[in-house]
Amino acid sequence: MAYEDFPEDLAIRVQDVEKTYRLGVINRMTFRDELRYRLLRLRGHDPKRSMGRIGGRELSDSGVFHALDGVSFDIRKGETVGLIGRNGAGKSTMLKILARITTPTRGDAWIRGRIGSMLEVGTGFHPELTGRENIYLNGTILGMSKREIDAKFDEIVEFSEIGEFLDTPVKRYSSGMYVKLAFSIASSLDTDILLLDEVLAVGDVAFRRKSLARMKEIAASGRTILFVSHSMAQIREICSRCIWFDHGRIRMDGPADPVATEYARIASSRMDDAAAADVPKQTFRIARLSPRFNVSRKGWDLRIDWDTGDGSEWTRPRVCVWLRSWSHEEVPICAFDTDSASALPPVLPAQGSLMLEISGDVRLFPGVYHIDCHLDRDGKPAVESRGAAIFEARSRIPPFGWRRMPLSPTFFNIRHEWKLGTGTDDPEALPPDFAVNSSMP
Repeated sequence: MAYEDFPEDLAIRVQDVEKTYRLGVINRMTFRDELRYRLLRLRGHDPKRSMGRIGGRELSDSGVFHALDGVSFDIRKGETVGLIGRNGAGKSTMLKILARITTPTRGDAWIRGRIGSMLEVGTGFHPELTGRENIYLNGTILGMSKREIDAKFDEIVEFSEIGEFLDTPVKRYSSGMYVKLAFSIASSLDTDILLLDEVLAVGDVAFRRKSLARMKEIAASGRTILFVSHSMAQIREICSRCIWFDHGRIRMDGPADPVATEYARIASSRMDDAAAADVPKQTFRIARLSPRFNVSRKGWDLRIDWDTGDGSEWTRPRVCVWLRSWSHEEVPICAFDTDSASALPPVLPAQGSLMLEISGDVRLFPGVYHIDCHLDRDGKPAVESRGAAIFEARSRIPPFGWRRMPLSPTFFNIRHEWKLGTGTDDPEALPPDFAVNSSMP
């Protein structure tokens, strides 16, 4: 496709982009490296043995790694797009190709407009230069003239909150100060496209909130943003669209909310599977844990079926349950403990069921939630299950006037009741992974 055929309403077009790295191959980055490599080959020596030693170990060519494998997508002008995925999925590699730091092995990436990027902490900074000098250096690297930087200088300094350290070499800055200055420069300069890679992973909470507000302003001004983050809360808040990368390919592309929800659900399931693989087999176990919504009173229930495994009684039982929001950085919402209300007798049978009924005044905001469950036997931990059940709460109406959930655990101040059962099958108990409507009209 010629540049003349690039649609006017697009800011970025990526077509069948691949990026391949050959593991163990020596990169000759300088003319001296190239001469040394050729000379060793002429003498019949293996360059890897002489040039590729790391800590006494020799490099070996173990094959090809596909960082990106046939990726294609279009981004329109003014879109705010989040890139999510596990570490090594290809998100940062994609941004580096768009920022022209590296070239694709195959395929094309078309860009219309001036790009500003912040891909790593301190990218484009010289450690010996002061903050003032690095503002001009970094701005120049991003393609701005001195006149343009002068016009934005005071705004950059004010937003970065490092005015008293402006004439201090940045090598003495903390990582948080690096981020503040770098983000201030990248977000203040007049670029058409802004590439941000985990820029809010470092820094204090107040600056993160201010940065989120700045990014919303940038998006509202019509500029295009590509934002890489592992925080689903930030993705939901900033982005209108989300692209999920998985092993170098696009697994899902669509509106931010459903894509982030599905990613959080899958990621939580993987974490639980990995944790379960490391835990030795226990005789005492949770046979079933099923969250369930009671539509008539708009509350929710949690059923726990236990089995001691060896047929012996469960002595000195204790159950603790936590409800956490995966969608909002695993914020703990509430916790319940049978000991707080002396809800259980001192001895329980080998098998049985326990129902936790939560009051109807708790309505969950839309998102993915998981339940942690802890069981004690004879005063000692017997079962520790993190993410034992995962569910998605959906709402049919806006959450105006709802009880706002706290940012720290609220213990025992939500009306609830523990009820013992026989452990028989309940046809109404739902499987651990399902979707519910958290507020029915």
